[in-house]
Amino acid sequence: MPEIEWSRTFEIGVKEIDDQHRKLFMLVKKIHHAIESKDDELCRATIQMFVDTAEKHFEREERFLARVAFPEIEEHKTYHATLLIKAKELMNACGENARPGEAKNCYEAVVGFLIDDIVRGDSNIKSFVEHMGLTDRKRSSA
Repeated sequence: MPEIEWSRTFEIGVKEIDDQHRKLFMLVKKIHHAIESKDDELCRATIQMFVDTAEKHFEREERFLARVAFPEIEEHKTYHATLLIKAKELMNACGENARPGEAKNCYEAVVGFLIDDIVRGDSNIKSFVEHMGLTDRKRSSA
């Protein structure tokens, strides 16, 4: 089972959001290590932490989007709500009643969730902040 790695291509150019994405990646790596060490309790706890962190990230990202008048904010909020439903289903599937050997499937689902949020979900945000000159790189060079 390959471990996911952070790539600068995942960055949208807004430090606050990029830092949150990195934290989610760090938690996914912890889930991977817990699975590799066959520590189901640590795995469940880290998945819970991942879901809690994702929820806080979505709240912060939505506040940022409101602040910069992102035109597709309502669609993005709906997208986040859908992802959170999936994350909570994942948490239940990987929780106390998970069958032995399900950890790999849980890890793959968490990775899918994270990639879906950053690559698919936030691609419009990245385009918007770049077009509007709202990236930290452009603001710091101005």
